[in-house]
Amino acid sequence: MAAIGLAWRGVVRRRHAVRITPEGVLLGAAALLIAYLVLVPVGFLILSSFRRYELAGSIKLIFTLDNYRSAYLSPHLLSVLGNTFQYAVGGMLLAVALGAALAWIVERTNTPLRTLVTFGAAATYLLPGVLVTLAWVTLANPRIGSLNQIVRSFLPLPGTSGPFDVNSILGMVWVFGAHMYPIAYLIMSAAFASMDPALEEASELSGASILRTLRRVTLGVSRPAVLSAGLILFVRGVESLEVPLIIGVPANIPILTTEIYSDAQTVQPPEPGISAAFGILLLAVAVIGVYFYQRATNRARAFATITGKAYRPRRLDLGRWRWVAMAAVLLFLVVSFVLPILSIVWVSLFRFVTQPSIAALPGLTLTNYHYVLTYPAIVNAFQNSLVNSVLAASIVVVLTALVAWIVLRTRIPGRGALDWLAFAPIGIPATIIGISVLLTYLTLPFPLYGTLLIVTIAHVTIFLPYGMRLASDALLRVHPELEEAAYVSGASWASSYRRVLMPLLVPGFVAAWITIVGLSFRELSATIFLASADTRFISVVMYTTWADGNTTAAAAVGVVLLAVVLVLALGAWLIGRRFRIAE
Repeated sequence: MAAIGLAWRGVVRRRHAVRITPEGVLLGAAALLIAYLVLVPVGFLILSSFRRYELAGSIKLIFTLDNYRSAYLSPHLLSVLGNTFQYAVGGMLLAVALGAALAWIVERTNTPLRTLVTFGAAATYLLPGVLVTLAWVTLANPRIGSLNQIVRSFLPLPGTSGPFDVNSILGMVWVFGAHMYPIAYLIMSAAFASMDPALEEASELSGASILRTLRRVTLGVSRPAVLSAGLILFVRGVESLEVPLIIGVPANIPILTTEIYSDAQTVQPPEPGISAAFGILLLAVAVIGVYFYQRATNRARAFATITGKAYRPRRLDLGRWRWVAMAAVLLFLVVSFVLPILSIVWVSLFRFVTQPSIAALPGLTLTNYHYVLTYPAIVNAFQNSLVNSVLAASIVVVLTALVAWIVLRTRIPGRGALDWLAFAPIGIPATIIGISVLLTYLTLPFPLYGTLLIVTIAHVTIFLPYGMRLASDALLRVHPELEEAAYVSGASWASSYRRVLMPLLVPGFVAAWITIVGLSFRELSATIFLASADTRFISVVMYTTWADGNTTAAAAVGVVLLAVVLVLALGAWLIGRRFRIAE
């Protein structure tokens, strides 16, 4: 085996250091494409922030600080930044708190129905953001929201408003946190599941209470996971567009992303240079967040809990409190997942927005669904979204399959940088990727603006990190000795990849493909900058239908979109489950 390893290393050195082979050209092209997808839009974002555009799109001034003056000397900039900070930080704290609490209950206690929590979290995350936001508008509008109407029917409250007000910073924080908590849940679940219970046992033997042990030991040891979840959720909050656009704009709560959207899309004439200047600020915030995360977690060994000493996982016995915990978890899942879906389905079944009641049942109709499934513009938007998501997912899976092999199976200099580059878009807000791609192809002599391909390019960039992590995980499961044996037997790189690796990697790649299709299908933050009147996408159509005042039709679009995404998610889950069982 050692001889085979030496022979393989020699083949790698010869193939990558001396000979130019077809497979080398293919791998090099994949690496260059990823560099282009990530670096070129960011470069044009920076360049465009110093440019002024006329209405026709031609460049008026090559280099100017006018965009920065307009953006950063605006009298309401401090208000925008304050709102953005409150929204992003508040949503991040709420999502981390909810996700960590649920992860602790599932992984560290004997609370019943733990599998239901995982399913509920995954299903909640896959709900389209536009759909969730519209649902909470119908539920918690202070005057006509269903929850407020129900409360007012039982309690004599003064005035015409109810106790719940989604049209506020706190309401926006709740909608974001209740939708994005699954990110923290999945990250914290992995950390809690791999933690040595001896650490908590030692704390308990020392006389510490459950809460003190949770705060000082469990969460203390899991600090990298907490910071990782916090960073991702903070970036998601900063880049979020659905909630600020649907709730913040009507409530006169400007957020940085809505300012970028306004300057690029709604102002006449559009001011993409000002959007780029705002985008630089948004990008800087994300970069600073990544820097502080790396600085806080650079002492990796201090947080290591898995050692060579074996241990047996132990769940904390909550006694009778486990039933209280189960009831609390079920109540949360009903509020965060079931209620929004029921609300949006109810709204979609009426011609006009109607409060839930038995008296309203005779007015049920499928008119909105007939309209959604037959109106040419909406059907075309579904078709474009399907084609785009399939293209984006296919390109991402193929690219990351090649790049993951370069990173994990070769000694090519710079492979670490390539891995970082492929994962970097996770820290770049999707809003910035959308505006960056827009500015890139307004400048380059490629007629892509207003086409489906420009959206595909943006989605490939956005979802590269998902494909890279899933491809790397799948490849790590296959020992290199299988490929080494193929090479020693005379197989070429292409033959060994096709006949040895692919049969083993296909289940993981298919699950990744379906997951990315589902995420791409519902994406709005970047798509809304790139869609046009001739090339529509369903997430944008859903928002514009609501913005035009047709709430019930928008709800029907959302229900159909939700059905498509959940079917795709179920397929990914079944394939992933089969993959794990096969191992």
